[in-house]
Amino acid sequence: MRITRLGMQNYPFTDCFEHCWLSEGKIDPVTGNIIHMYQDTEGGIQWRSVQFTTKAMAKLMEKLADKMPDTASHMEYESGRLNTFLPQLYDLWKDHPDPWQNIRFDLTTVQNPDGTWAHKYPNKAPS
Repeated sequence: MRITRLGMQNYPFTDCFEHCWLSEGKIDPVTGNIIHMYQDTEGGIQWRSVQFTTKAMAKLMEKLADKMPDTASHMEYESGRLNTFLPQLYDLWKDHPDPWQNIRFDLTTVQNPDGTWAHKYPNKAPS
């Protein structure tokens, strides 16, 4: 599966957490999307993951079920281990020299005057 970051112009909801990541997962030729959001709360963070897909992707995932992890269990496991998972992921990539393979983004969100959402910072690709 190829996973690609999507811009906030693709964000489909009217409310959003302080930080948001949208991505598209593609197994040619079908796609599905996932949104991860989080925000600080007293004593930790609140995390929300939303997956939405097409009928074609749902059928393909069902067909590949014996080769893929159960999505709900995977998300529960991953989000329940963020305090371990994210620092390890950061340490793995922090000194990687190729900026095209280690693109950094600030996922802080802001609401636009028209009610849509955007990332606070431009998050442009390396030049």
